[in-house]
Amino acid sequence: MRKSRSPTRASRDWRRSINTGLLRRRSSAPSADSPLEEFEMKIKQYYQRYGRRTAAAAGALLILILMFLYLTGNLSGEPKITPSTKEAPPSPSVAGEIVTVKTMVIPVEIEAVGAVDARETAQVSSRTMALITRIYAAAGDVVKKGQPLVELDARDAQAQLAQAREALASAQAELERTRLDAGRIERLHEKQAATRSEYDAAQAALTMAQAQVDSAKARVREAEVSLSFTKIEAPLSGKVIDRLADPGDMAVPGQPILGLYDPSSLRLEVIVPERLVSQVQPGRRVRASIDALDLQFEAEITQVVPSSDVQSRSFIVRVPLPQKNDAFPGMYGRIWIPSGSTEALLIPQEAVRRVGQLEMVTVVEDGAARTRTVKTGKKYPQGVEVLSGLEPGEQVVLPQKDS
Repeated sequence: MRKSRSPTRASRDWRRSINTGLLRRRSSAPSADSPLEEFEMKIKQYYQRYGRRTAAAAGALLILILMFLYLTGNLSGEPKITPSTKEAPPSPSVAGEIVTVKTMVIPVEIEAVGAVDARETAQVSSRTMALITRIYAAAGDVVKKGQPLVELDARDAQAQLAQAREALASAQAELERTRLDAGRIERLHEKQAATRSEYDAAQAALTMAQAQVDSAKARVREAEVSLSFTKIEAPLSGKVIDRLADPGDMAVPGQPILGLYDPSSLRLEVIVPERLVSQVQPGRRVRASIDALDLQFEAEITQVVPSSDVQSRSFIVRVPLPQKNDAFPGMYGRIWIPSGSTEALLIPQEAVRRVGQLEMVTVVEDGAARTRTVKTGKKYPQGVEVLSGLEPGEQVVLPQKDS
């Protein structure tokens, strides 16, 4: 009798027979005509060899791979190459003025800030207490010297003038009567028909009557001046800067009604640290600007106030403004005081264009225009400083100006 094979050996023989059968099935299986059939065969093999769960995971992965290949056009066969009918885009041409980046010697300037102020100003107020009846000007109006600005209630002043004139007429009549009496007494005294005491009394009465007339005339002049105070005129030619009262208000001596200034006397007052006192002598030219007007100009220092503020350790420097300007008192202004020199890489300001927070320029590279990001610094009359992004000798393109 044959001995029975051990279970271990039997199981090995069973596995070998299964594998042999699978190999025969594989060799006898028809070849896949398309990637889809090949995919189905692979899925069946995974089911038979690794079980359902593992084969399902592998199948999902293969599906994703096949979808990617299908979308990219590499699913079947060799990729088809379709020649492009479009020509390659030409290199961008360089349009615009080309400027070479240069390192220049720039004067170092220290900034000092201040405000616009007028040298000639006036506060229009009344010299008598009266009711304001009319105001002929408002803030911003241009007025000429002697032009009526404010009118006050003149009824009281007119009444006082009438009384003074009546008193003058009475005094003049009394003077005329006294003069006649004095003349009569003088003739009688010459004929010794009047005593010396009568003559002296007549002359004293005449002198007193003349004094009364003079006093009455003075009161008339005073009343006329008081009446003139009811019409307030412009003390200078200029512009009304403020209106502080309205018709119906009571005018009080010394209380401003209107404020005036002469635009031709405008100047820029800046505060300068005392350590720069030797560099801001009168007559020295400095750059200045009024930011609100985008006004930049050069001017000579006309005055350095010879007094330093103890707390801020600074003093005031005054610079005149150009004759034609639209500045107003109180506007913010600056001057730049020269203090040595330094080197800086400069390009024209119009070469820099800003996109959001980025600063870009167009540079010439290999005969073509390229966009490059740069970082700029201070602005000078000669151009804007470039801190990074460009080197000396490189060329930048300026934008074309609209014709």
